[in-house]
Amino acid sequence: MTITSSPGGSAAGHEKTAFTVTNTSSTACTLRGYPLLQWIENGRIDSNQSVSHGPAMTIPHPPPVQLVVLSPRGHAYFYEEVASDFNSCVPAQVWLSLPSDPAHIVQSSPTMRCTTMTLTVTAISGAPQA
Repeated sequence: MTITSSPGGSAAGHEKTAFTVTNTSSTACTLRGYPLLQWIENGRIDSNQSVSHGPAMTIPHPPPVQLVVLSPRGHAYFYEEVASDFNSCVPAQVWLSLPSDPAHIVQSSPTMRCTTMTLTVTAISGAPQA
């Protein structure tokens, strides 16, 4: 599996990121549920950061949890929204794991972690969000 990300838009302090999961194997696989996002600050997991699965400003209609079958070279999608006032921010990392293997970090992205921040992630879907 590989995961790529791209900006998905922003509005009033809410930034959306679109993620594409690609099956790089020669056999089909399945995914179901929510990716695991963990904030890493100073080399430690920030256990105080909660993650919402509900709607958000840039994700008004998140997809339901469903089984997604990925054929070889097939794609699945999910979205993340970070809402913040962008005050008191420090450098951090976000570790990303898929629900099929939460112990395996598939992406680590540099970011900023702010004191007043909410994080929303959607379930994995078989179709990109419009």
